[in-house]
Amino acid sequence: MEVINTTYQGANNRSHTYQLVIPESYTGTLVLFIHGFMGFMDWGAWKLMMDELASLGYGTCRFNLTHNGTTTADPINFVDLEAFGKDSYYKELIDVQAMIDEVYQQVEQLDRLVLIGHSRGGGLALLAGKDKRVSALVSLAGISTIAERFPKGEELEKWRIENVRYVKNGRTGQNLPQYFVQYTEFLQHEQELSIERSCKALSKPVLLIHGKADQSVPFSEAQALQSWLKCDLFALEGSDHTFGAAHPWEKKDLPVDLKVITTEIHAFLQK
Repeated sequence: MEVINTTYQGANNRSHTYQLVIPESYTGTLVLFIHGFMGFMDWGAWKLMMDELASLGYGTCRFNLTHNGTTTADPINFVDLEAFGKDSYYKELIDVQAMIDEVYQQVEQLDRLVLIGHSRGGGLALLAGKDKRVSALVSLAGISTIAERFPKGEELEKWRIENVRYVKNGRTGQNLPQYFVQYTEFLQHEQELSIERSCKALSKPVLLIHGKADQSVPFSEAQALQSWLKCDLFALEGSDHTFGAAHPWEKKDLPVDLKVITTEIHAFLQK
């Protein structure tokens, strides 16, 4: 097995970490995983899920988005609040494109590239799916809209005037800043960041996976994605936004729902 731990250069020439794994049983299909908001590549059970896919013969790569608040020196804690505050969906899309370039440079045999994204990362996968080098997409509890995630009315005006608002990280208790530039960058690239538009233009295989008990991204968003994509939607009764995982995840086995999901992804990719 070949394991590469190194960095890539993404938005604003900022560098961050990724791990690339090529198993001995490599089939030529590589899975690139995109984490979600307030997430990172080593959050919870993501590594276990990728290890499971590697055991099935897939090359795997997971990476940190460059402005997620962690750093190359500390990739699991939100220590760079300035970077977090200036993050944006557009910067993250640049990061995904940079990692697509990176894996094609690093991997000699790459017959199929599959993007798997969780939550906000699911939306990014669907936006990046127009890249001709991407063969298939998997959205795990993925968002269906970016515009609706911004405040409206008086709250939006308050954000504009004060230039910063704060979001609470329920796990760490931190109040994390978000600068108004996040909204202005969205407006500048609104068409490019339309998930609905991207979905309606896609003609490659997509698998949607969503928990019916998701409190962060409602199941109705998965239904909206399915209506645009005309694809399969694998629904898990009683499953939450992270499919039973939490951080830290100290067990050696995947949560039951994530194990089921990994099997479902494998079946999808075998079709």
